[in-house]
Amino acid sequence: LLIEDILKELAKKYSIEYTLICEKNPDIKIDGVIFHFLKYKQNSVHEDLIRCGDIFLAPRDNNDTYNLAHSFTKIGLPMAVGIPVVATKLPSYAGAPGIFVDGFTQGWLEAIETLKLDSAKYKSVSDAGIHYCEKNFSDGAIKTAYEKLFSQII
Repeated sequence: LLIEDILKELAKKYSIEYTLICEKNPDIKIDGVIFHFLKYKQNSVHEDLIRCGDIFLAPRDNNDTYNLAHSFTKIGLPMAVGIPVVATKLPSYAGAPGIFVDGFTQGWLEAIETLKLDSAKYKSVSDAGIHYCEKNFSDGAIKTAYEKLFSQII
Protein backbone atom coordinates (compact mmCIF):
# COMPACT_ATOMS: atom_id res chain seq x y z
CA LEU A 1 0.00 0.00 0.00
CA LEU A 2 1.55 3.28 -1.12
CA ILE A 3 0.71 5.29 2.00
CA GLU A 4 0.95 2.48 4.56
CA ASP A 5 3.38 4.39 6.80
CA ILE A 6 1.07 7.42 6.80
CA LEU A 7 -1.95 5.30 7.76
CA LYS A 8 0.02 3.69 10.61
CA GLU A 9 1.05 7.10 11.90
CA LEU A 10 -2.54 8.37 11.75
CA ALA A 11 -3.74 5.25 13.59
CA LYS A 12 -1.46 6.14 16.52
CA LYS A 13 -3.19 9.52 16.91
CA TYR A 14 -6.80 9.02 15.78
CA SER A 15 -9.54 6.46 15.47
CA ILE A 16 -10.01 6.40 11.70
CA GLU A 17 -11.68 3.71 9.61
CA TYR A 18 -11.09 3.35 5.88
CA THR A 19 -13.64 2.09 3.39
CA LEU A 20 -12.19 0.65 0.20
CA ILE A 21 -14.65 0.89 -2.68
CA CYS A 22 -13.36 -1.34 -5.45
CA GLU A 23 -14.15 -4.38 -7.61
CA LYS A 24 -12.33 -6.95 -5.48
CA ASN A 25 -11.56 -7.00 -1.78
CA PRO A 26 -7.84 -6.19 -1.56
CA ASP A 27 -7.79 -7.75 1.93
CA ILE A 28 -5.30 -5.22 3.26
CA LYS A 29 -4.15 -5.78 6.82
CA ILE A 30 -2.11 -3.18 8.69
CA ASP A 31 -1.71 -3.32 12.45
CA GLY A 32 -3.90 -0.71 14.14
CA VAL A 33 -5.67 0.32 10.91
CA ILE A 34 -9.30 -0.64 10.29
CA PHE A 35 -10.43 -1.32 6.72
CA HIS A 36 -13.88 -2.08 5.36
CA PHE A 37 -14.55 -3.34 1.85
CA LEU A 38 -17.48 -2.19 -0.28
CA LYS A 39 -17.92 -3.61 -3.77
CA TYR A 40 -17.89 -0.91 -6.45
CA LYS A 41 -21.29 -0.47 -8.10
CA GLN A 42 -21.48 2.20 -10.77
CA ASN A 43 -25.15 3.00 -10.10
CA SER A 44 -24.68 3.58 -6.38
CA VAL A 45 -21.06 4.68 -5.92
CA HIS A 46 -22.10 8.31 -5.29
CA GLU A 47 -24.46 7.18 -2.50
CA ASP A 48 -21.76 4.89 -1.11
CA LEU A 49 -19.30 7.79 -1.04
CA ILE A 50 -21.75 10.03 0.84
CA ARG A 51 -22.58 7.26 3.33
CA CYS A 52 -19.00 6.08 3.95
CA GLY A 53 -16.67 8.95 3.24
CA ASP A 54 -15.31 12.02 4.96
CA ILE A 55 -12.05 12.35 3.04
CA PHE A 56 -11.21 10.63 -0.25
CA LEU A 57 -7.64 9.35 -0.63
CA ALA A 58 -6.22 8.61 -4.09
CA PRO A 59 -2.54 7.66 -3.91
CA ARG A 60 -0.95 6.80 -7.26
CA ASP A 61 2.55 5.73 -8.22
CA ASN A 62 3.84 8.28 -10.76
CA ASN A 63 6.45 5.78 -11.95
CA ASP A 64 3.65 3.72 -13.52
CA THR A 65 2.63 5.32 -16.84
CA TYR A 66 -0.92 3.98 -16.47
CA ASN A 67 -1.35 6.17 -13.40
CA LEU A 68 -0.07 9.28 -15.19
CA ALA A 69 -3.08 9.15 -17.50
CA HIS A 70 -5.61 8.33 -14.79
CA SER A 71 -8.92 10.03 -15.45
CA PHE A 72 -10.35 12.87 -13.39
CA THR A 73 -13.41 10.70 -12.67
CA LYS A 74 -11.49 8.94 -9.87
CA ILE A 75 -11.48 12.15 -7.83
CA GLY A 76 -14.37 13.92 -9.56
CA LEU A 77 -17.10 11.73 -8.10
CA PRO A 78 -16.16 12.39 -4.47
CA MET A 79 -15.65 16.10 -5.22
CA ALA A 80 -19.09 16.32 -6.82
CA VAL A 81 -20.74 15.07 -3.62
CA GLY A 82 -18.66 17.35 -1.37
CA ILE A 83 -15.97 14.98 -0.14
CA PRO A 84 -12.54 16.64 -0.03
CA VAL A 85 -9.82 14.82 -1.94
CA VAL A 86 -6.20 14.17 -1.04
CA ALA A 87 -4.42 12.68 -4.05
CA THR A 88 -1.11 12.21 -5.77
CA LYS A 89 -0.38 15.15 -8.04
CA LEU A 90 -1.22 13.95 -11.60
CA PRO A 91 -1.49 15.84 -14.90
CA SER A 92 -5.16 14.85 -15.29
CA TYR A 93 -5.97 16.43 -11.91
CA ALA A 94 -4.41 19.82 -12.75
CA GLY A 95 -6.66 22.73 -11.82
CA ALA A 96 -8.94 20.69 -9.58
CA PRO A 97 -9.46 21.92 -6.01
CA GLY A 98 -8.13 19.07 -3.92
CA ILE A 99 -5.01 18.74 -1.85
CA PHE A 100 -2.37 17.22 -4.11
CA VAL A 101 0.83 15.68 -2.82
CA ASP A 102 4.06 14.80 -4.61
CA GLY A 103 5.26 11.29 -3.80
CA PHE A 104 4.51 9.53 -0.55
CA THR A 105 5.87 12.00 1.93
CA GLN A 106 4.68 13.60 5.15
CA GLY A 107 2.58 15.81 2.89
CA TRP A 108 -0.08 13.08 3.01
CA LEU A 109 -0.13 13.14 6.80
CA GLU A 110 -0.31 16.94 6.89
CA ALA A 111 -3.12 17.06 4.31
CA ILE A 112 -5.25 14.43 6.04
CA GLU A 113 -4.71 15.98 9.48
CA THR A 114 -5.54 19.44 8.17
CA LEU A 115 -8.88 18.23 6.79
CA LYS A 116 -9.59 16.25 9.96
CA LEU A 117 -8.79 19.06 12.39
CA ASP A 118 -9.62 22.29 10.53
CA SER A 119 -13.36 22.43 9.82
CA ALA A 120 -13.05 25.71 7.86
CA LYS A 121 -10.45 24.19 5.53
CA TYR A 122 -12.57 21.03 5.19
CA LYS A 123 -15.61 23.10 4.19
CA SER A 124 -13.56 25.25 1.81
CA VAL A 125 -12.12 22.24 -0.05
CA SER A 126 -15.53 20.52 -0.05
CA ASP A 127 -17.37 23.55 -1.44
CA ALA A 128 -14.64 24.21 -4.03
CA GLY A 129 -14.92 20.61 -5.28
CA ILE A 130 -18.68 20.84 -5.70
CA HIS A 131 -18.38 24.18 -7.53
CA TYR A 132 -15.56 22.90 -9.78
CA CYS A 133 -17.58 19.84 -10.82
CA GLU A 134 -20.75 21.86 -11.43
CA LYS A 135 -18.82 24.41 -13.52
CA ASN A 136 -16.84 21.92 -15.59
CA PHE A 137 -18.88 18.70 -15.71
CA SER A 138 -22.55 19.64 -15.51
CA ASP A 139 -24.81 18.75 -18.44
CA GLY A 140 -24.65 22.37 -19.63
CA ALA A 141 -20.85 22.53 -19.42
CA ILE A 142 -20.47 19.27 -21.36
CA LYS A 143 -23.00 20.41 -23.98
CA THR A 144 -21.14 23.70 -24.46
CA ALA A 145 -17.79 21.90 -24.77
CA TYR A 146 -19.16 19.52 -27.42
CA GLU A 147 -20.79 22.36 -29.36
CA LYS A 148 -17.48 24.24 -29.37
CA LEU A 149 -15.59 21.14 -30.47
CA PHE A 150 -18.06 20.29 -33.26
CA SER A 151 -18.10 23.87 -34.52
CA GLN A 152 -14.31 23.68 -34.89
CA ILE A 153 -14.43 20.34 -36.70
CA ILE A 154 -17.30 21.05 -39.08
